[in-house]
Amino acid sequence: MPSPLRVVIDTNVLVSALWSADGKPADISGMIPTERIQPYLNHAILTEYRTVLARPKFRFSGMITQQILALFGEYAITISASAAPAKTKDPADQVFYDVACSADAWLITGNMKHFPPDKRVVSPAQFLELQHNDF
Repeated sequence: MPSPLRVVIDTNVLVSALWSADGKPADISGMIPTERIQPYLNHAILTEYRTVLARPKFRFSGMITQQILALFGEYAITISASAAPAKTKDPADQVFYDVACSADAWLITGNMKHFPPDKRVVSPAQFLELQHNDF
């Protein structure tokens, strides 16, 4: 089996994965336990995941939120990230870009326009296409 692809998953991809089990974001989150991808994060990203998934507007059950967070607890690698060479348009997104650059990982996001032009920043559809072509 090839080495897993290193990824940083933006919170919006997690939210989309929980909204619909049939979409590309759900396909990506489903790759985590198969070890085809290796998620990377830091404390700030994990805190954002917890905070956003608990928002009442999403109405995610506590059980589903715990399951997705447990998935990251089991499979993700937590790192201390250095500042990336470029800045994001939204300062709240900087941590995702910093971790992706530090981990030499793909950054999977539904908000590509928030990030500087970088071949490592991809949409869920682009990542799945890339992953499909590589394997």
